[in-house]
Amino acid sequence: MTGQRNIKLFIDAHCFDREHQGTRAFIKRIYYELHRIAPNIEFYFAAQDTDNIRKEFAGIKNCKFIRYRSGRSWFRLLVEVPWIIHRYKIDIAHFQYIVPFIKNCRFIVTTHDVIFKQYKNEFSFFYRLSRSSLFGVSLRRSEIITTVSEYSKRTIQKHFNVSEDKLLVTSNGLNPDYSNHPGSPDSRSHVSKKYGLGNYILYVSRFEPRKNHQILLRAYHELDLAAAGYDLVLLGHKSIRTPDFEKYLRNLPEKLRNRVFISDATNDEDLYHFYKAASLFVYPSKAEGFGLPPIEAAALQIPVVCSNLTAMSEYTFFGKNHIDPTQINLLKERITDILNSPPKREELETISAEVRKRYDARMAAGVLNDAIQKLFR
Repeated sequence: MTGQRNIKLFIDAHCFDREHQGTRAFIKRIYYELHRIAPNIEFYFAAQDTDNIRKEFAGIKNCKFIRYRSGRSWFRLLVEVPWIIHRYKIDIAHFQYIVPFIKNCRFIVTTHDVIFKQYKNEFSFFYRLSRSSLFGVSLRRSEIITTVSEYSKRTIQKHFNVSEDKLLVTSNGLNPDYSNHPGSPDSRSHVSKKYGLGNYILYVSRFEPRKNHQILLRAYHELDLAAAGYDLVLLGHKSIRTPDFEKYLRNLPEKLRNRVFISDATNDEDLYHFYKAASLFVYPSKAEGFGLPPIEAAALQIPVVCSNLTAMSEYTFFGKNHIDPTQINLLKERITDILNSPPKREELETISAEVRKRYDARMAAGVLNDAIQKLFR
């Protein structure tokens, strides 16, 4: 790229110190692609666990890894990040949701969603107040603003008065390993040997009330799927208490409770095998800024029943399995139909191809690169 100036780009990667979530996937995939098309950019990734981010970004050239001294968010934003930016003469820095209190370079902020603005009953008053204030300030102080879906773009514009031309959509991209491979005996063997699971229905998501775990547990119970030989697998970190789900699970007979497998400590390799070995993937979330797991499952040619609410309304390729997840009878009907008569391989291949075409991280990286290069012309 002759004629382009060299740019030092800082990436706040503290989310790699915590549980797996969509934000981590977004950062990893967009920067794997960005480094391919932007040789004039030098990348500075920062987290506490530098061994982990070295491993996560091992394929990225022209980068440095910086260790945060503290895990406290206020210290990171008030002290450490401004100091790092000053020390390394950073030109532009990328943050998720919240930017530092001191501004000593240009900022990129990615606001994945503002669900708390639309589903107020799902969040505490303090949660809504603090995020509304911090998100608003971060949006106003950033030169480049991105989000991950057209739905999130519309809601951010509505609630924070961000002009349309300043808000860019950089969709979550698929893991390159999540190509169009069907479920394999190797994955089923891996899950069986390591976790003792055979046939199962899978849901991957953090535990929060809006994620609607309870309705899937209820459908599993009322359809008596345990008797049909299916376990229910719920993978995700417990972010916010889910009293309705916990109560429903607690009141189930012990024999049935033992068929519900819950884990928040699944690594990338095991998650891949969990997807590939699943009989069915169900995503009944009521509110998302994007919703990556059903896309990942579909890419791997796993049958999916997916919510059609909020950002997931864009997933029309799921056809009759694209439903309002608050309707228990409809959810039970779709689960029953798929388990009794699984989709043909050709149908799953068609959905997989559409998903991989729409959610390619190269497109998001191109949008981000264009914005950065334009800023420094």
